[in-house]
Amino acid sequence: MSSAPNGSVIQRQSPRPDLLAFEIKDKVTKDDIEWMSAITDEAMKTHNKIDMLIIMSNYEGTELAASFDSYANSVKARSVAHINRYVVVGAPCWPRR
Repeated sequence: MSSAPNGSVIQRQSPRPDLLAFEIKDKVTKDDIEWMSAITDEAMKTHNKIDMLIIMSNYEGTELAASFDSYANSVKARSVAHINRYVVVGAPCWPRR
């Protein structure tokens, strides 16, 4: 288990190397998004196709700067071709929409 620079995101152990599991525990910062994006980017390069599990145990929102991070957005755009399944557990009502 490892955590993002500001501790709002934790990478959880998963039963498979091609399954990324993250827990979001607080407000997500730009540094946290970049950390999470780097792990996702590396997994997509290593396994080509991956699954992702996001557990929102105490999501407090995202910093505006994190939403416009160019590296994170490039990983997000490429993930369309590399992520088979994407599951979010515990999301507040507004992100579900």
